[in-house]
Amino acid sequence: MLTPPRFDPAAPLPRRTAANIMATGVGRADSTRLVRCGIIGAAGALAVPVILPGLWLLAIPFICLASFAAWGLAAQKTQDLDLRQATAPAIRRWLGLARLAATVVGGTAAVLGVSAVTLLLIASR
Repeated sequence: MLTPPRFDPAAPLPRRTAANIMATGVGRADSTRLVRCGIIGAAGALAVPVILPGLWLLAIPFICLASFAAWGLAAQKTQDLDLRQATAPAIRRWLGLARLAATVVGGTAAVLGVSAVTLLLIASR
């Protein structure tokens, strides 16, 4: 997601792609909030099965929250590399893998959560 050459944040590009949105800073969350979300999500995802093992479904929103935070932090670091015009291929590769893992884990947790809740609602009738 490299910042396009001759990019003017005052006049964003006409297409709403992820690179263009990130380049304008629209929707950019504060890093401290993302770190807090990651800590809360990871702690909650680990604590729920220990404290309430029968209610494992409560861990799914925490997993989604931690995944969201991880994706956001990796995207911010990638954007910082873009703004500094640093190549850093190894770091970019790891950041891409982190975003992919966060997307897969968060998406899987969300689908599993919706499916489990749906099945529980159907079974309760």
